[in-house]
Amino acid sequence: AVVSTQSTGEAVSAKDRAYDTICHWRRNVFLVPTGHAGRALLDELKQLFDNFNNDGPLKPVAIKLILIAGPLLLQKPSLRSKAKDHLDCLIRRLALWKRGDLSQLLREGK
Repeated sequence: AVVSTQSTGEAVSAKDRAYDTICHWRRNVFLVPTGHAGRALLDELKQLFDNFNNDGPLKPVAIKLILIAGPLLLQKPSLRSKAKDHLDCLIRRLALWKRGDLSQLLREGK
């Protein structure tokens, strides 16, 4: 999960910064692709929902992480990007998400 490599305090701070930044972004997301990458994204979201519903360790931050996952992971790389570009970006961004590198994801989205 996104905060697996961070302490809870660091994760909350990074999550709050990401949420505050994303609130001002123009909506520019691509559709969730089919196949392995799309399933991996949905698995991450499912894990966050499960953490929230089952009083898991991420319960305090799960909902905000769910809210920032879409804009961070599905942001189009460019105005005229193609589906293949979207797939490559999603795979790379999921790796960053799993490492907990929200600051790099924010830099990519700007």
